[in-house]
Amino acid sequence: MLLDPLGPGGDRRFQPAVYDRTADTASSPRIFVSTALEKTVDRAVIRERRVSPQADVERRWRERYIPSQQLSFATARPTGHADIIVHNDEPHHPVWEIRAH
Repeated sequence: MLLDPLGPGGDRRFQPAVYDRTADTASSPRIFVSTALEKTVDRAVIRERRVSPQADVERRWRERYIPSQQLSFATARPTGHADIIVHNDEPHHPVWEIRAH
């Protein structure tokens, strides 16, 4: 399976395609990684703590990045085009869903 390398015991190497035996062809599904917007702010604070004050990081994310994500979700609807959604609110325990189109 495409995401096995990213799961528990996986080697963490991205695999861009898998062989679909039923269709007798390579398959390269679209994958969307989902994280709650509030969690992205918390992660940005941790990631940028050495270079930016917490208030600056939070302001930047709340005023710029979150609104751009909300616009993207409203206009492009990326989850509607994804074959696989990885719910990554808990990075050590991601959960994925495979969607039939």
